[in-house]
Amino acid sequence: MATPQHIGARVAMAGEQSQLGITAYEFEDASGRQWTEVAPPGANLDVTPFVELDDGRRIETEPFVVSVGLNDRETLNETIRESVLEDDVREVAESDAELDDWPFELDEIVAELDRRGVRSDAGWLRALPFLLELDPALEDRVAKDSG
Repeated sequence: MATPQHIGARVAMAGEQSQLGITAYEFEDASGRQWTEVAPPGANLDVTPFVELDDGRRIETEPFVVSVGLNDRETLNETIRESVLEDDVREVAESDAELDDWPFELDEIVAELDRRGVRSDAGWLRALPFLLELDPALEDRVAKDSG
């Protein structure tokens, strides 16, 4: 039986890039000096979660769109990982009955693996190494925005 080796996401610029607006943050240091910083421009991204198996197969689930700021590769990796694994949302859901019906992406991945005869669970998948694959156009945009 095949075993999951990696979980990850293939990410590309979404076809729809509606204006997301400008986000600015105000800061004040201990001396009272104040300043404002504008966040890097955001983008709508198509995210396709996948699991790579030890037999070479890659199982993908339905893509979804997420809007993110393109600060740098590390921040983008953390944001996409959270979008797929939803650790923060799960913590809230465990203490909030309103989220009982939340459509967890990881649950969809587990269900797709099960349909393909691969046994796993959310905890096991969450512990796997996370791979982020960026489309070349997105890779260029991240390099430009962070440079």
